[in-house]
Amino acid sequence: VADHEASQADVERIDESLGRTLAFFRGLHDAGDAEVAEGALWGMTHTTWLSDGREVATRPGGEEAELAMADLPAHCAAMERLRARECDEAAAAVARGLAMVVPRGAFSLLTAEELEAEVCGRPEVSVEDLQKVAHYDSPLHVGHEAVVLLWRVLRSFTNEQRADWLRFTTGRSRLPGNLRQLGRVNIDLLSRATG
Repeated sequence: VADHEASQADVERIDESLGRTLAFFRGLHDAGDAEVAEGALWGMTHTTWLSDGREVATRPGGEEAELAMADLPAHCAAMERLRARECDEAAAAVARGLAMVVPRGAFSLLTAEELEAEVCGRPEVSVEDLQKVAHYDSPLHVGHEAVVLLWRVLRSFTNEQRADWLRFTTGRSRLPGNLRQLGRVNIDLLSRATG
């Protein structure tokens, strides 16, 4: 995202209203009728609106300068450039944040699914992966009846149910891309008090 240069088509796909405005301005210019253009542009200045609602100048002093037919090509290009670049700071912040989780050089080596797994965790909660990080407190062990039953029940769950169980037991609903980030999952046996 941060390294992608937005095209005219990108801008117009994201903001249909801007696309219509640009098409109108370009059509007005291409028609070449100065009188019609003067009437259509009456009261307009060298400004555009950004997605956050701010009005900004498309050239120095643009707030005071009236728009004329001859200005339309440069005005349209400036409008596109401003809209295409308005998210640069946010995109750069996202890229910096991602680089804290995944080395920046690895972005081009990963598929979208692999990047998602590294950043958000894996959507599939695998019982086998849970078993790899399970730690059993005494008297429990891998072959203990309660442990065997736990794994059998978790295998019978849907992925969504396993995600709910994981959220309940660890506070997260996905396993990290690297299981070592999860740490160990303690399996304790709680006995019911009788009396």
